[in-house]
Order: sequence, then structure tokens, then C-alpha cells
Amino acid sequence: MKQKNINKYHVSMPFYEIRLSVTGACNQNCIYCGPFVDGKYTRGYGNISLDQIRQLVSELKDIINQQKLHIQITGGEPTLRSDLVEIFTLLNQEFADIGMTTNGSRLNTELTEKLVRNGLSDIHIHFPSLDIDAYEKTTRVEIGNDRVQNIIDSAMLVKKMGKRVEFNTPVTHINIDTLNDLFDFCYKNKINLKLIEELRTDDEYHVDVDAIKKILSDWINDNSIKTDESKIKNRYGIIYQFNDDFFFRIAPVYDKFRENLTGASKDTLLDGRYWVGGVDNLFLYTPSYSLPPLRGTIGELKNHLEKISEKYKEAFN
Repeated sequence: MKQKNINKYHVSMPFYEIRLSVTGACNQNCIYCGPFVDGKYTRGYGNISLDQIRQLVSELKDIINQQKLHIQITGGEPTLRSDLVEIFTLLNQEFADIGMTTNGSRLNTELTEKLVRNGLSDIHIHFPSLDIDAYEKTTRVEIGNDRVQNIIDSAMLVKKMGKRVEFNTPVTHINIDTLNDLFDFCYKNKINLKLIEELRTDDEYHVDVDAIKKILSDWINDNSIKTDESKIKNRYGIIYQFNDDFFFRIAPVYDKFRENLTGASKDTLLDGRYWVGGVDNLFLYTPSYSLPPLRGTIGELKNHLEKISEKYKEAFN
């Protein structure tokens, strides 16, 4: 599809996802988290209430279902919500495709099974390394002896229950030397893996996408693994496909991201996602990671979402 600039919007891909921040709180302080602004306290997000979730389901179900939008639960760290299972239950009344992004710190098989049985279709776990020292230096918190095992057990349970699992691993100078062990583990257990180039592209420790590609390519060649490398449809990155539903992929920082981060481009980047959260019984919402969220009622949120949906339609019709 040909990309277009519409007014002051740069539309880079079709509309595919609502990112729903259920809390702005997080219990980690990861070194790579700064530029990723999802729904955090630093952007004004708090805990969206169950009543607000009910309003979302009631008022946005037609827009979301007609456009087949994926719901991705984010934060902050969503597992800090004691009522997370109830949130999934409410969303699952109308939506069939509900994922979650988590740092895995509070995952266990009991919670994981409840989430799957109440609507979880896929889980993205930020997993920096199998090496405990690299893990702690990345997250800047001490982890218990059971942390990594709980994440692994939960990931394998999600797979066993027929849902999708992906480890998200930003590549840094801290974990780069531990990646081969992670490759071995994910390949053996058929866990999808996303290697993410940090957005801090001007940092002296920055590991660029070419270095990431070389590490992964060398591992693939050393293990004589056959892949079908191609672009991921409606997503960003390079995919190394092992079979129909199992892959490793690299998510680079594209030029448009760099331009937005540095201020070289004044266009608002629409990359297929729309952020929603809440604070003080108001909704927070924005069509772009580079824009601070607006505050408003469910009616104002709905009107804004409809307008942004039209921008996407104009770009790809």
C-alpha cells in the first residue's frame, strides 16, 4: 500500500490496535523504557476504573469490531491490577482478540490460566535475558530466584492452551552477550522472539539494527536453520520464519521514528496504534506515542477515535 501524508499526519501502516493502559504504575525501572511512553504515570495515566472499562466496551465495540482492531492491555505494568482478571472478563464480552504486554514480574501459572480462560489471546513478555545478572542490570531491580522460572512456566502454559506467546527483548550493551542462550531457549521451546532496537539511537552504548541482524544471522547459520526472511505484513520489522506460526523478528528504529524523536519531523506519526487509559474518572487518549494524551469523556474519546479512523481510511483507500 502506498503511504501518504494527510494534513499533518504521517500514516505508516493500517490501523490495527488499541493499546489500553490499565495502570500507569510499574514495579521496574528498565534502562530502555524512557522513549516508550505507552500509558505511564509520567504521561499522566492512572488506574482506569472498571466502570470506564464497561463504558469502553459499550461505546467502542462497533468501531473496534468493524475494523477488527486488536486490544492490547498495557501499562505501566498491568499485572499490578488486582482486578486484572475482571478487566479481561469485561472486555471478553465483546472482543475476541485481547493481548497483554507485561514485564512478567507477577506472572504465575494460576494467574495465567485465569487470564486465558477469560479472554487472553496472546501475551508479550518483556524478557531481557536468561542470565540473572543481565536481567537485574536491565530492570534495575533485584529479582527473586523464581522470577525467570515463573515467566517460563507461564509462557509454556499459554502455548499449551493454544494461545500466542512472544518474548520482547530490547537489545542493549548489557544483554547482547547473552542473546545466543535466549535464541537457543526460544527456538527449542518454539517461543516467538522480538529483538528490539533501542530508541536511544544517540547513546554511546546503542546497539544498531545491523549489529542485531548479524548476531541473529550468525546464530541461524551456525545452527544450520532454514528461514524465510520477509517483511511482516502490517507490522514493522524483519521476520525470520521457522514455520507457519513460529518466528524470530527484529524491530528496528525507522527513520520516521528518529525524525519524530529528534524533532526533525513535525508530522504526527500514525503507526497503526491508538492509546487509551484513564485518570480521575476521565479518559486519556492519543493516536501517537509522540503526542501527550488528551483528557475527556467517553463521548469525546469516541469522536476522536472515529476521526483518527477516517485518517487511516483516507491513507489506504
